[in-house]
Amino acid sequence: MIQLTYTNGEDSLALDEDIELGIGRKLLESSENVTINEQEGKLIEDGRALYWTIDEIGLILHSGSLSKDEMIRIAESVG
Repeated sequence: MIQLTYTNGEDSLALDEDIELGIGRKLLESSENVTINEQEGKLIEDGRALYWTIDEIGLILHSGSLSKDEMIRIAESVG
C-alpha cells in the first residue's frame, strides 16, 4: 500500500493506492456513482472520499475540504 498526503495549512488531501484495497460493502452501497475518465467511481463518506480503480489498483482520494468536482478532476489527473 502507498499513501500520499498533501497539506496546505489546515487543508489536507490523501491518496491511498493498494492492490487489495478493502472497502466495506455498506460504505459503497450508500455511495454516489460518478464517472472518472469514462470509468465508474464511488463518492463516499458524504463527499469526503472518492474510490475508483485503474487496472487492478484500488485508489481512494480523501479530503474534507474539496468539492465533488474538484475531487473528480484530481482523480482524472491520476494515471
